[in-house]
Amino acid sequence: MSEHDRQPQPGQIPVLDTKVGWSSLHADGQQISYGRRSMLLDEIEWVGYWVEQVTEKRFMFPTTYTTYWHFEVGKYPHKAAPAVIVTDSRMGRQDELPDWWTFLVNLSAQVVEPRLLTDLITRVRQGETVTVGGSIKVNQHGINCKRPKLSLSWDELRIPVSHQGMIYIWNTNSDQPVLTVPLGHPNAVLIQPLFAALSRY
Repeated sequence: MSEHDRQPQPGQIPVLDTKVGWSSLHADGQQISYGRRSMLLDEIEWVGYWVEQVTEKRFMFPTTYTTYWHFEVGKYPHKAAPAVIVTDSRMGRQDELPDWWTFLVNLSAQVVEPRLLTDLITRVRQGETVTVGGSIKVNQHGINCKRPKLSLSWDELRIPVSHQGMIYIWNTNSDQPVLTVPLGHPNAVLIQPLFAALSRY
């Protein structure tokens, strides 16, 4: 298959043109642009997206609620290389997801994540060690992490569970998660499918 055949063709993916905050947001089958920053989908090396509900209790004042929506993509090294970061917030408890956030998450799931996942699986099967979720090292034998310090073989791992913006990783003989990873960490959204592809659940 040629490089051209793998590219989304015009018309296959809808286009997003909107404003988030004071900045223009554009996304299509080729790139994501927000304000002055833009990145080609082919160049993205990590993704992260999550919803955050913040409760603020103040003495003598009513409790306030704020909902934040985050979407981030970028290159490695994380925090040092170029990235596109889109964040918006609304007062109150918000159950409805903004259209822009849903669009970007779907675009990532359809175009970016399959490529990243395939690359990670291929590299591990070739004997490399890769990093997901910011600090989890993954290789052919299992996973290890410095903080908290742990090392588990694939036979010792249960299927990770995603719940309320976090990924929970269990040891097969543990009632409590041995590792908790925020979905906002780079490529944490790939932990479940990556583990499933490499392990023997």
